[in-house]
Amino acid sequence: GAFIEMSNDLYNELNFSDVRSFVLLDQDSDVGDNEHLIGKYLGRDGIDYMNDFKAMRISEMYLIKAEAQARDDQFGAAAATIKELRDARFGVSVSLPSYGSRTEALTDILEERRIELAYEGHRYLDLKRFRLDLNEGFERDPMDCGGATPCGLGPTDYRFTLPLPQVEVDSNPNIPENNPGY
Repeated sequence: GAFIEMSNDLYNELNFSDVRSFVLLDQDSDVGDNEHLIGKYLGRDGIDYMNDFKAMRISEMYLIKAEAQARDDQFGAAAATIKELRDARFGVSVSLPSYGSRTEALTDILEERRIELAYEGHRYLDLKRFRLDLNEGFERDPMDCGGATPCGLGPTDYRFTLPLPQVEVDSNPNIPENNPGY
């Protein structure tokens, strides 16, 4: 199998008119069905896996702006911000999204963040931040999980809060117990 591959769930969300799909997928790989190799960090200048670290990107600023607008119930402004980002990614003018509620806007922004910021370390914190607003955790594609690995977490699952290190619990009498569930 592949060293690391894209989940089926993310693969199914990609639009191949979007330039990001060609960045995220390794276009030169020829693997079997249901294996989607990641192409984002293949390397450059003939050196495998040597890449520039992206500390901050303008697209992330657009997504932060859209989220703030949505949380302030400025749905038209949030839609315009998302449209501006999508126009750049599709290379043509795309239709303006329409948000009738904060839930609709945040759901769309979360999905846009998933594709735009894939493999940059944002997804867990995004899911954790949005889960109570949207009253949803996450559910993985059944083809991507199995065995002891759970296919999803509900919005109130204890695993969204990591356990305190046992050495801290043992050394501080003001901590009566670890985070519930651990």
